[in-house]
Amino acid sequence: MKNFLLHKIFLTKGMAANFAVLLFAAAASAQSPEKIDQELAKLAGDSRNNAKTYEVVTKLDTIITGKAASVQQKINAFNIIFDMHARNKKYSDAAAAAAKICESLPGNPEVRQITLLAIINMYASAQQFDRAIENANTFLKEFPDARSSAEVRVKLASYLSRKKDFAGSLGEVEKAIAQIKDNDKLMAEALVIAMDAAAQAKKPEKELEMVTKLKDDKYLKARNQWEHYGIRMRYANCLRKAGKLDETIRYCTESEKIVENHPPDQRQNWCKMIADCLAEKKASSDEIIRQCEKVFVDHPAISNNWYSAQQMIVDAFAREKKFNEALSAARIMFDASDDQWKREHSCRVVADLFKQLDGNDTRAQQFIEFQDQGPDGEDKKAGTDDDLKNPLSAVNYPSYAEREKSFARTTAECGDNSAASRHRGLMQIYTGHPRKAMQYFIDGARRASCDDFSPAALDMIRIGAHSVRGYDADMEDFYRFASLGPNGPDGKAGTEDDIKDPIAPLLGNELKLTSGSGGMAGLPEADVKNLREVQAFLQSLAGDQLTKGRDRRDVIVSIERIHEALLDWNAPGMKQWYASQLANFDKDDAEDALFNGLQLAARACRYDLGDVQALWKDLESKPEEKLVAPETMKRIGMQWQKTLKMLNPPPKPKPKPKPKPKPAVKKTK
Repeated sequence: MKNFLLHKIFLTKGMAANFAVLLFAAAASAQSPEKIDQELAKLAGDSRNNAKTYEVVTKLDTIITGKAASVQQKINAFNIIFDMHARNKKYSDAAAAAAKICESLPGNPEVRQITLLAIINMYASAQQFDRAIENANTFLKEFPDARSSAEVRVKLASYLSRKKDFAGSLGEVEKAIAQIKDNDKLMAEALVIAMDAAAQAKKPEKELEMVTKLKDDKYLKARNQWEHYGIRMRYANCLRKAGKLDETIRYCTESEKIVENHPPDQRQNWCKMIADCLAEKKASSDEIIRQCEKVFVDHPAISNNWYSAQQMIVDAFAREKKFNEALSAARIMFDASDDQWKREHSCRVVADLFKQLDGNDTRAQQFIEFQDQGPDGEDKKAGTDDDLKNPLSAVNYPSYAEREKSFARTTAECGDNSAASRHRGLMQIYTGHPRKAMQYFIDGARRASCDDFSPAALDMIRIGAHSVRGYDADMEDFYRFASLGPNGPDGKAGTEDDIKDPIAPLLGNELKLTSGSGGMAGLPEADVKNLREVQAFLQSLAGDQLTKGRDRRDVIVSIERIHEALLDWNAPGMKQWYASQLANFDKDDAEDALFNGLQLAARACRYDLGDVQALWKDLESKPEEKLVAPETMKRIGMQWQKTLKMLNPPPKPKPKPKPKPKPAVKKTK
């Protein structure tokens, strides 16, 4: 009985809804245009209400198929219903709505174009490019000369590129380019598609033709600002691939002078490309070397292209058979090798130069063995017969007076954070001062934030320690010390797993670890005084109960930045201050910043993570204290594990197999 009543209620409601629609249909035929506009506005709002979908669709269908609405009102109704179906991924219903309005207004080209465009865009948004292509072709077949046909061809070309039909894409977009009139934005879009399709279709001449048009200012303005450099660089590369090296050099020279909206690294790239072109056109070695020097001297704040420029200097000297000069420049390249590939490459270059200079393999083989085994030789014991010498250490560093002068200015101005210290270290490497560089890299690791410590420590080891030692073998303890500190894995002093600091002995008495007044950043006394005053004020804000949420987090982050500049994380009471801030306030947005500060205070300006390891172990042993909310601890813990993972020693290279002795050949009588 209950089910019957429910069924009856449902039928009654359904009949009521249908009856309401019939009443609407009857009323719609007599509605004024103003009433229909009002109804469309209401239906547009109701179209987002899923509970009213059936009612809205039915009323819109009535407007579309009825006689009272104008053509524009029917188009408006279609747009609402089509958007509803497309939004709900009911693509067949959307296509049916398009067919319905075309039946209601037979032979109306405007309506047909609008519906086809809607269907094309719908299928493209749904990543159904085959159907989008099919409908775009239908549009172009029916309306080849319509005003919107150029736009449709551009769309079709992009869809064909998505389907990897680059020849078809290029053909369609060229037709579109011929059709486009007074629409810079559409023309720029067409040229981008044409440029990429030509490149994929292996048609470099066509790619150059399209990017030449695209680099015109009126089309660049139609693209996003961040795309401009890429388009200009694409043009230069196309010129270069076409063998038009002099033209490329002229264009790069002009582009390097553009300062507005042109970051320093981009300007350095233009400078380096000029050097590349000079090398390709086999210009004189002196000309190539002068241009490579500009990569350093004219762009001292950016190191991106320094390694490759130094390598080009080595190659230029070697080409002229100036092997002593090449070896001298190669020593800097060797010191600057910060990854496995660069180290292996620089070792091959140095060994080859020794061979070329000596006319034999003696020093080349000594150098390779020294790299593989270090000074103690195969038995790893100093003072034995197999001890080795590094022949590269007898090669003097080159003198780069202009570099020194340019780098000196940048050293004084480049800042007081970890990245600035590391950049100072690189400048010392590229002027042949590895021991001074090592001091800057240590300074960078000491002041590094939690996120920056891994890259700073890796620079300290891979560039700093590597260049001072002169070889890369047996560096596992450098990584282990940076990660675990002097107490080793168990965190206890005086046990078997303790790790001796391998870094400090490299510099001996030269290493001066100052703290509290900016370290090696060279802060003026007035700046130090001002920073301390601001720090005291910010600490009072941080301790104020009225400083909450994001405001408090900003205060804590600012305090951390001042500590980084002053390099005073080892000041008395620092760790206790951060712990008290975490304990005394409600958990808020500042919690992660405070815990990062606690880690830095625990590290206390050291260049290893030993005391931070102890902090984490202490927190894990006292989970009930909950100094930090579990979700915050989980998030920070993930970053901590990432830091430790980055400091894992690289895998040891496989030992080279020793040549097997050849079997003796028996003499026949």
